[in-house]
Amino acid sequence: MTIRRLSVRLAGQIAAGEVVERQCSVVKELLENSVDAGARSIRCDLEGAGRVLIRVRDDGCGIPKGELALALAPHATSKISSEEDLSHITTLGFRGEALASIAAVSKLTLSSRTHDEPDGFCVSCLGPEMDASIMPCPHGVGTTVEVRELFFNTPARRRFLRSDRTELARIRDVFTRCAMAHPAIGFELWSDGKLLQKARAASDEPSRMRRLALLAGAEFSEAPIKVQCDDPQLKVEGIALMPQDAAAGGAEKCYLFLNGRPIADRLALHAVREACSRFSPGRALPRCVLYLACDPSEVDVNVHPRKDEVRFHNAAAVHDLIEQALFSALCAAREERQEGALLSAVDGEKAARAGLDAPSGDGAAQPAPARSPSDASMQAAQPSPQGGSFIAAKENASTSGAAGRPWHARDPGGERPGPQLKPQGPQGDGRIRAASAPQQQSPLPEAPQGMGGALPDFPDGQGAFVSSPCALGDLPPLGEKDEARERVRQMELRIRGRARAEEAAIPEAPARRASAPLLLGMPAPGVALVGMGGRYLLVQIKALAAELAARSFAKAVRAGDVQRHKLAMPFSIRCGEQTLKALKQNAAALERCGFEASLKKSAAEILSVPPELAQCDLASFSQKAFSVIAASSGLSSGECPEQLARAVGEASASGLGTGAASAQAVLSKEGSEDAIRAIMGRGAADPKIPEMAMEMMEAPR
Repeated sequence: MTIRRLSVRLAGQIAAGEVVERQCSVVKELLENSVDAGARSIRCDLEGAGRVLIRVRDDGCGIPKGELALALAPHATSKISSEEDLSHITTLGFRGEALASIAAVSKLTLSSRTHDEPDGFCVSCLGPEMDASIMPCPHGVGTTVEVRELFFNTPARRRFLRSDRTELARIRDVFTRCAMAHPAIGFELWSDGKLLQKARAASDEPSRMRRLALLAGAEFSEAPIKVQCDDPQLKVEGIALMPQDAAAGGAEKCYLFLNGRPIADRLALHAVREACSRFSPGRALPRCVLYLACDPSEVDVNVHPRKDEVRFHNAAAVHDLIEQALFSALCAAREERQEGALLSAVDGEKAARAGLDAPSGDGAAQPAPARSPSDASMQAAQPSPQGGSFIAAKENASTSGAAGRPWHARDPGGERPGPQLKPQGPQGDGRIRAASAPQQQSPLPEAPQGMGGALPDFPDGQGAFVSSPCALGDLPPLGEKDEARERVRQMELRIRGRARAEEAAIPEAPARRASAPLLLGMPAPGVALVGMGGRYLLVQIKALAAELAARSFAKAVRAGDVQRHKLAMPFSIRCGEQTLKALKQNAAALERCGFEASLKKSAAEILSVPPELAQCDLASFSQKAFSVIAASSGLSSGECPEQLARAVGEASASGLGTGAASAQAVLSKEGSEDAIRAIMGRGAADPKIPEMAMEMMEAPR
């Protein structure tokens, strides 16, 4: 077979096949050229779904008259000039073959004008062998490219095109992705004189969200979840929705952008799907819009002529960062919604109880039913409406039959007497007297009233409310300090009762052990008010979770049964030569800590990690952990360094939520009491509520 040089026409048509597959390929190349030209507004006009006409006009920098003909030449570009530029690409187009390839299979006209030129000029080209002639034409600042009769000289290609409806749908997808990648640019898409899509330039967050919902779909405006990662290797930001069950129908909606370039990279898509499958096991369809940014020198975009596939230099790290960022955002959103459901349930219960306590009808007072003397004595045993405080008139010691006996004295039967009020009648003296007969034990109410409502009598010391009979005889009047102490005690009882009601409303909360600390409330995100051992403590939940995880990890290391979590893709970190040498000599210690790694010349490729680290930032943790493991000499025998255990605990608690559900789960774990005592002063504090209340009561008025 004879070797011969291909004609310019044939070579151009072959090259065009790599770049121009169908109408949407032309639209993509022309839109990217307009973006690279610094346009602030881009308009695309179609006729016959692009078969008859594709026109893209922008208000960018324009092309000088002397370079119009060169712009249509093969491999001519203004984007790169040296081999160094090829390894640091910051533009969308750089090959210099888009216009030449389009011109080879269409009738192309290029019109442009720069700021420095008073008039515009145009150049026309009919196939690759036609001589380009430059002519003046009226044109504003910017560039217009008209592509008519696509594939007019390659009829075989035209026969493989789909229907106008299908091709128009593909063009709209390309247009949408380009508009989503550049929110600061206004885009318009017209077809046969009708406006199909318009996206105004967005300059602030609300307008960007409205624009995103317009382009990606209305569902992205309903409860979007913010995704963010600020790792030095890769920055991730965007929004996501809760994964959709594939059994319920629907399709994936995953829009990925890298440095302003729409991509369909398999590695990034796998990371997104892996995060959704971890969050919702089964066939979960991801729905997200993620903007990735990294150093251009760390990614190769010159992999495919369409430039929608890229190759990351550190693919494993990029995969794990994307997966972890999306997974953490979904978990945080789920916990926030559970917290919202909890608060709504508690508020609804309070509103329902307030409705029950409200007067019926038009609010008029209802006549009280006739009561027997025994009913009156039973009502006298109830606390006063003023928050459970006792109001008694002061009386002389001489008129009190039991002035010298303390009010909390027990009767001969050993029961604690409950103070009871005698209603003041016409001759009522207002003194507190004991009931003449023992009363039945009152059951625990379903839920406590508000801070100012009535409570049952006194607790029996074990948390259950009872009504005990009083000892015979009169009780001495309460002094001002006694009343203050009683108010504080009654307030503590209300707080504990309300916390029990809120705790019961927490969805899917683990069963609390009898000795576990009691969650009373969340004064601030991540800080819990806890009742433990008769004290009230403020506990930082992440500090407590870190202490528990550190103790659990150290115990597992001593026992030699640390579990392993297999990573979806290996994760590589750079280590010093001395660290790698020590790790190779101490491989048993690395395995005892739950790590499986392939140690290379200048890096360690991590294959498995302890389960506590499955959701942490491995990039920042591994450097510290490997240095400690390399320097430790007792790990092989089961002595876990405290520094390593604390590092594992902090990394494990880094992704913990700040709501009541997370706090309840941590407080319910075994050993939480000892862990709280261990972090006193650095993660837990005693607010000393009773002492503070007494100081406020004794302050001068």
